[in-house]
Amino acid sequence: MAVESGFDEEKTARLIQDRELEPVRDDRGLIDHLHNLFGEIVLGLQEREAGTVALLGFGFPDNRQSEILDLLNETAASYSSELSQYTFIEREKINEVLTENELSISDLRDTGTAIGVGEFLSANYILTGTVIEMSESVVIFCRVVNVETAEIESVGQIIVPRSEEVDAML
Repeated sequence: MAVESGFDEEKTARLIQDRELEPVRDDRGLIDHLHNLFGEIVLGLQEREAGTVALLGFGFPDNRQSEILDLLNETAASYSSELSQYTFIEREKINEVLTENELSISDLRDTGTAIGVGEFLSANYILTGTVIEMSESVVIFCRVVNVETAEIESVGQIIVPRSEEVDAML
């Protein structure tokens, strides 16, 4: 079966074999989990029409800031280089638009507001996500939403076990 994702067969096989939805495994670090998350997002976008993606970023339901959000946002930006058919709008431009419209990053948790910002930026898609803390783990959801249709085009989720490294970033 031919795979037309743009990845070589070895990378495609590795992504297909990913077992992220299985119970939390303590032998994988945060970076390994993030590579799987963004690998899923990249695979999902490979099949979509080319366009412009606004990297709106990640947040907590209570809108607090933390280092893990910075890591997620930077990792998302670094994976954008694997998608040559897309143009990415970085945070600086998004922050300008938010300031001009008297909005904050926390306002982007509302999908309607996020889509409105995407439209203002002339983006075809927005990439956003949510971090939810659990007692034993942290669940990170990521989605790419079509600005025109409001449909989710690509989605990924990882469950990261709580550790000293993770807790220090929360």
